[in-house]
Amino acid sequence: YLCARQQLGAPVTVPPTPLTMVEGSYACHPTLREYYGLRVFLTVAPEEQLRRIESRNGPEKAQMFRDRWIPFEEMYFQAFDVQARCDIVNKGNRNDKRDGSRRLFFQAVIKHVIAILAAFIRTPGYPSSRTHHTGSH
Repeated sequence: YLCARQQLGAPVTVPPTPLTMVEGSYACHPTLREYYGLRVFLTVAPEEQLRRIESRNGPEKAQMFRDRWIPFEEMYFQAFDVQARCDIVNKGNRNDKRDGSRRLFFQAVIKHVIAILAAFIRTPGYPSSRTHHTGSH
């Protein structure tokens, strides 16, 4: 999906690889999540989210995110129970100094990625490529 144009972009064929990362607010939509070997949900405090959006997009667009897109995302997360359907959940914060929490999170992700890669190595015949609509957020 191309946010700037508010429309789907052309389909993009993604060749099979042992590890492909898909990122985005709607990446765990029910029509897509079955294709993933690992689902990770990352979030931050609302104040930090708005700070990052304003830093990245400026105050005018930050207001649009606050009024429109963030409420849509929150409804989507609740409607599809996204967080509960993920394998790993991390509620991070830029000011969180608990390095142990962050370290444990990344250890869990690495453990899952290694398991996924090991499964690919043992699987005869690589999975075929799939075509998905992609875009930037």
